[in-house]
Amino acid sequence: MGYYNTIRRQEDRPVGKPVQEAEVRDLNDFMEQNGLTKIRTVGRRFTWTNGHTYSRIDRVIVNVVWMLQMPQLEVRVMDPGCLDHSPLSIKFEANEEREPRSFKLKRVKQAMKELNKTEYNEVDKKINRCRQQLAELQEQMRDLGQKEDMIMVEKDMKAQLEKWLGVEESIMKQKSIVNWLKLGDGNTTYFHASMKNKCSQNKIKSLTKANGDAVQSNQDIEEEVLGFYKQLLGSSDGTVPTINQVMMRDGSLVNRQQQLQLVKYVSKEEVYDALLGIGDNKAPAATGSMLYSISRLGL
Repeated sequence: MGYYNTIRRQEDRPVGKPVQEAEVRDLNDFMEQNGLTKIRTVGRRFTWTNGHTYSRIDRVIVNVVWMLQMPQLEVRVMDPGCLDHSPLSIKFEANEEREPRSFKLKRVKQAMKELNKTEYNEVDKKINRCRQQLAELQEQMRDLGQKEDMIMVEKDMKAQLEKWLGVEESIMKQKSIVNWLKLGDGNTTYFHASMKNKCSQNKIKSLTKANGDAVQSNQDIEEEVLGFYKQLLGSSDGTVPTINQVMMRDGSLVNRQQQLQLVKYVSKEEVYDALLGIGDNKAPAATGSMLYSISRLGL
């Protein structure tokens, strides 16, 4: 948390001269190379001003360990008072209680252990046993004109040996991946922490009421939101006035030809032309795929 004397993007200077790429390069490169990110801010859009330029140059930057271990927080930009910069405030709260979820992963894990114990235990010994049995059998088959049943047994033994060699190879691949992840997990930890921080930005942690007071508890936020929309929608009125027909006739009226055009039957050709006029990527869902097929196939 502190004063960095630089901005990261154009939004950090809502009023002032245009932002140049050289101004934001150093801080952005530093944060990217060290796996840092900023915590969400609420309140004032700027932290410093000289009366002509308004900039957000004070911020809270955290690393991966913070994002994973600390609860989801937000920074409030307070009024500066007699200071040059606006103070930053962080309120630490206990982790939110979550409803317990019923997972079956433990039972699946136990079943996987049993499967591994009964079917894939001591793979190296099974490979050696298959090789030894195959070698003994082939030693008996050195002469020409072997019986059909011995040829079938040799074929089955080769299949068994290939099976366990494939199992051994798969196990070695999995172990090598695990060892690689222990040495360097491909930045998955950083990405997971970044996603956690991103999700925290979509939550409402505090609200400022009309009188300027800030509310931060879940109950106070819920009451404030409900009260705001109730006031916005207003109360029901049992005497809703009807349309003044005299006043309506004083304006422009639809003539007979326009009336007939409004109720005119829509032909299949018009629907087809309208569909062809829609771009391929206008609706990327199932409807969009259908429209794309129509235009490409000439249906």
